[in-house]
Amino acid sequence: MGVGVIGILLAFGSQASLLLLAALLVTISVVYRVRTGPSRAITLATGLVLVAFAAVTVAILGSRESWPAWLSQSDSLSSARHTLWNDALSLWKQNPLVGSGHGTFTPSSELASTTPGLEATHSLVLQVLAELGIIGLVLLAAVFAGGLLLATQTGRDRGAISGAAWTFLAIHSTIDHLEDFPVVALTAGILIGWSGRHDPLHQ
Repeated sequence: MGVGVIGILLAFGSQASLLLLAALLVTISVVYRVRTGPSRAITLATGLVLVAFAAVTVAILGSRESWPAWLSQSDSLSSARHTLWNDALSLWKQNPLVGSGHGTFTPSSELASTTPGLEATHSLVLQVLAELGIIGLVLLAAVFAGGLLLATQTGRDRGAISGAAWTFLAIHSTIDHLEDFPVVALTAGILIGWSGRHDPLHQ
């Protein structure tokens, strides 16, 4: 319940969060209605594919010369994100393997360095790629995959819910800088702890 309350409060500040929260609530409803979930292998594969698709989509959008007009109508995906993402990709190209170093993105971007509230890339994937390169991105992928493994270590029902929550958190991180907020890391830890909680029904 605590995780749910925190998630709902955080979601009201972002259109993307509201959309992902709705998807999570649908997942919870379906799982509790059928009282089971997909196999762990399916949950893992689905999570990995969805996050990879989100990351690739962000990279493609960031590399475009122009921002789609229909995205500009959204506060969450305004043209400012296109500029930030494009700046991050440009910085990454200077040092593809190891990146340009932690904290180098903001001074390298005119928009990020001059506009309050836009100091970060607003994409964890592109922030890591620009500052830590491909090596950093591989390590980030390992963190996500490891978290997903932990989140799905229990029965199918709880594994499906916690796996979906972890996946949606990772998807949201591709279009925002959630790592800057300690409450997000705390909630993620509570989620993994809940998913691995001892449950006699799953012996």
